[in-house]
Amino acid sequence: MMQPLRLVLVVCTSLAAACSAVASHPEAPAEATQRAPRSIPVFDGHTGEPASWDTLAAAIDDAEVVILGELHGHPVGLPFDAALFTAALLRHPDAALCLEFLTRDGQYLVDAYLAGLIDWDTFAAGVSRAAGSDPLPHRPLLEAARDAGITTIAANAPRIYTRAAKERGYEALEALGPEQQRLFDVPLELPSGPYREGFFEMMASHSEDAPAASEPDPALVDKFRAQALWDGTLSASVARALDAGWRPVFLVVGSYHCNRDGGTVQVLRQRRPSTRTLVVSFVAEDAEVLRDEDQDLADFVAYVGAFP
Repeated sequence: MMQPLRLVLVVCTSLAAACSAVASHPEAPAEATQRAPRSIPVFDGHTGEPASWDTLAAAIDDAEVVILGELHGHPVGLPFDAALFTAALLRHPDAALCLEFLTRDGQYLVDAYLAGLIDWDTFAAGVSRAAGSDPLPHRPLLEAARDAGITTIAANAPRIYTRAAKERGYEALEALGPEQQRLFDVPLELPSGPYREGFFEMMASHSEDAPAASEPDPALVDKFRAQALWDGTLSASVARALDAGWRPVFLVVGSYHCNRDGGTVQVLRQRRPSTRTLVVSFVAEDAEVLRDEDQDLADFVAYVGAFP
């Protein structure tokens, strides 16, 4: 169970989608995107009590880190995130925004777009080099940050380094020079618990060659090391924003990284044990009460309906 002082906004997604750090965002029917964010049912993830918009705002006011877990490709989740983030900026002009879908080597494009040096199409073309890294669903978040003058951080590790972590291990990354090491952060410890176990279960179910054994296949351990490099880099990006004095720091990330004390949450806690972190989790279901299976999923759980 999450500690009361550690609040983290988490949006639930499918395990397979969340394990890819940058997922695709299919075009959604117009009616699905017109659902008012404040009409989405939200519940306290621990008590099951309904949570109003004012309740969410008060929780953000008490947090140092707000992790907005997203449902990759869901037409309702990101508009909710954008509305919540925009409203919070009215009360927190010293906030910062960290984005999982942007890798650190693209920070110059983020800065150029927010400064008005390039237009949206130029920015989108520059950051969409990797398959699935479509920035369009995140545009309202970026524009809200731009309009409020909020620091925006490309928070993730480029895939070249996660691939190296899987194939060569962290030792190979630690042997690189400072210009490359600034683009990633190795976790202090590998994440554990349901996050690790769920990753192995999901990956094994997608692998015909994975043996049934009490210990995971070594190839899956290699993949988890790559997954954990994302967690290490994302948490370090958040920690540096906190060290720079920004409060609160918002992180928009696939929800598997933060659901039920996910990897990013664990590694952030390793770096900053006393940081007050908040998680609102989106579930792609319709529900009028907190479902039993979503108990303690996050600090807040929102039901946004099935994927179109």
